[in-house]
Amino acid sequence: MRAHIVALSASVFGLLALIAVYAYGRFGRRLQGPASTALQPLGVQTELDRLAAPLLDEQRGLNGISLISDNMAAFALRAVSARKAGRSLDLQYYYWKNDLTGRMLIREVLTAADRGVRVRLLLDDINAGLHDRMCLSLDGHPNIEVRLFNPSRARTDRFKRGFEMMLRPFRATRRMHNKQWIADGRLVIAGGRNIGDAYFDADEQSNFRDLDVWMLGPVAEESAMIFDRYWNSAVVVPIGSLRTPRAHYLPAFRTKIEKIAATSGGRHYLAHVDRAIKDGGLLPVKAALHWTSAAMLVSDPP
Repeated sequence: MRAHIVALSASVFGLLALIAVYAYGRFGRRLQGPASTALQPLGVQTELDRLAAPLLDEQRGLNGISLISDNMAAFALRAVSARKAGRSLDLQYYYWKNDLTGRMLIREVLTAADRGVRVRLLLDDINAGLHDRMCLSLDGHPNIEVRLFNPSRARTDRFKRGFEMMLRPFRATRRMHNKQWIADGRLVIAGGRNIGDAYFDADEQSNFRDLDVWMLGPVAEESAMIFDRYWNSAVVVPIGSLRTPRAHYLPAFRTKIEKIAATSGGRHYLAHVDRAIKDGGLLPVKAALHWTSAAMLVSDPP
């Protein structure tokens, strides 16, 4: 008798899971956003183009690569590229924390968007669902679009969110761990770092020792193609299709960011960016830049 009950329970759960996966697939296709592609670099339109041009002309057809092991440098180089970008920022991360360094980098992204830079932000939903307000605030900017990889339909209730993920366990564990920061289609920072305090020496308890690869050259085209493949995939949904942005979200979020920027922690990180800007280049003066034709960027399919 007990075996029959267990078998029946398993069958019912399996049926519910199949229904959930089917319904989610229909839901995802209905809410998919319009396709878009990376903006192609053209000449020396932007400051970043002009800084990259002499390096690329000197090593035509090769990729310039540098390893970023220092956490503070990893933060500053992202911020510098955002300040020098004039065309686009395509940002793809497993998670982007709504903490000190996360907000300081969002501040740089917003400033870029304010001067006309097109921003596409793609986040995995496993953690983004906890920060919908931040994502909705950014999505309210006319030059910023936020999309989520494999999102849950339940956005505000943790119990419902957990139940939904339990009903579709195989789909729910399909996560996007890609980490790319692409500025103007020219400069790429990819590797192990997500965006958050523990990756940039700002966490008071513990910090990661991680590694990024800083890249210029043809490999940037591969990076852009990977980003577009994910951005336009059937498992990616605009956050604006899941929840409605409110007009007051972005102004309120800007106010919070500026308050944090004025704290000692905010000033500390902004000072690092200012020093990197004074160097005048795209990399720290002492950074080693290696040139190669053998670089290739690979990624799992969406």
